[in-house]
Amino acid sequence: MRRFKYRRNTVYFSSDADRIYYRNLLPAQLRKHSLDNLPPDWREEAGTARFDPAKAARMYARVRALTTDHGPLRTIKSVYRFIEDRTAEANSPSAEELRRLSDHELRKEIARKIKLFEDYLTILRPAFHVYASTAFAVLRELLAAWYDGDNAYVFQDLISGLPKRTAMLQEQVDLWELAAELKRSSTVVALLEKSANGAEFFAAVREEPEGVTFCSRYDEFMAAHGHRGHQDRDLWYPRRSEDPDIDFRSLRSLVAADSPSPVDNEHRLVAKREEVTAEVIERIRAKPFGSVRAELFKAVLDYIHRFLVLRDDERPFADAITMGKKRAFAELGRRLHERNLIDEPDDFYHLAEYELYDLLDGRLPGKLLRAKVRNRRTVFDKFVARSEVPPGYLRGNVPMEVDDGTDTGLEGTFAGVGMSRGSVTGTARIVGDLRDIGRVQRGEILVCNSTDPGWTPVFGLISGLILEAGGMLSHGACLSREYGLPAVNLPGAMQKIPDGATITVNGDTGRVSVVLEDD
Repeated sequence: MRRFKYRRNTVYFSSDADRIYYRNLLPAQLRKHSLDNLPPDWREEAGTARFDPAKAARMYARVRALTTDHGPLRTIKSVYRFIEDRTAEANSPSAEELRRLSDHELRKEIARKIKLFEDYLTILRPAFHVYASTAFAVLRELLAAWYDGDNAYVFQDLISGLPKRTAMLQEQVDLWELAAELKRSSTVVALLEKSANGAEFFAAVREEPEGVTFCSRYDEFMAAHGHRGHQDRDLWYPRRSEDPDIDFRSLRSLVAADSPSPVDNEHRLVAKREEVTAEVIERIRAKPFGSVRAELFKAVLDYIHRFLVLRDDERPFADAITMGKKRAFAELGRRLHERNLIDEPDDFYHLAEYELYDLLDGRLPGKLLRAKVRNRRTVFDKFVARSEVPPGYLRGNVPMEVDDGTDTGLEGTFAGVGMSRGSVTGTARIVGDLRDIGRVQRGEILVCNSTDPGWTPVFGLISGLILEAGGMLSHGACLSREYGLPAVNLPGAMQKIPDGATITVNGDTGRVSVVLEDD
């Protein structure tokens, strides 16, 4: 079954495929936790449909017969082994080496990068979409059946404060330490404050004797994380190695906020998780067959922790592959522009792979090409500016009118889905583009479509988060739990909430309330 569809700069995932997947994969009791991707009017039927254990067993048996790497206990190790074995391939060739390739060799390199990412997703997908989703559902059910304590946040406490520092968290720590190093010199801070942009600041600081240590550490940081920092996964968004403004904005925010170290927050959450885990296990042991129950609970929780560590550890590798893919396509675009086959160097972003090759081979008329690029760029500009909001669901090519369930009947109050515990009241700051992240002030509540690596530094500033897209395992949700920030998923939030309004975000109930002037 076709899993993806592309419409007006948005990739859609097949709800039909998801519905079949959930019905065949999980019993109804566990399935109910995995239906948020489906249209609201499908969820009841999908959640109560009969489960066929024999069919599920055949499915698992087929997976095991096809590969030894996709079992629940081996798939995480397989992903790490894949990363270790293929990192060099992901990071090469360089832009200079790509220039020396013939057109034919460049096409082969693009095909290799696409195949590398497909191979990676094939081995990664079972961990995300089968085993982890099942483990999360099992943990919820175990807590509902066996935990009789009064901690309403027990589920989130158990999955926050991971037992191992992840690659994503280490990147946050490295960036925070860069800001701390920068603050040791008032001269360097002054350069940061008076520079108009990143290129100006990084050029000036390299000429400043007091900036030697900072520059050395920043070079190490770029060597490790230069392929990251982008706003979104789409190849169009620049990485920090391509745009010095990304780290310039981040460092300015971190210096101005004087935020505590992510390490302090990490230790606090780890201590909380260990405390809550001990309390839950103690209560489970007090029940009949308590030792057996406790061991099962610990096994499920350990698997979830290992998956959550993997979830963060694998992303830099995925970003390395897509950066390599981007370099290769950019080289193709450079050649097309050099040969006057496209008008602007970045026109290649608005053409499909087969169209780029047709153009290279003289099979795509120039007039048709320019019309395609012009129209697609217009749509893309609207998408980036959020002036055209993609519909949540399609039937064919037609947007589906669905009740997203956010209307509570109370003026200014919306029902979302809680992703990170707690409640906070503050100023809503609507940010549709990462380049505007400097508008966010300390203590404000960030409202955006979704977050990706480039948004990470702002988590040290904000007091809460509202995302239009993303569930419990999204980047924003996981990071909010690690920072102890209330977070809610609310479809259409950027249109429903006025910028600068005072709002209350409740990560426990999922409710978002705009504080009206006469309240």
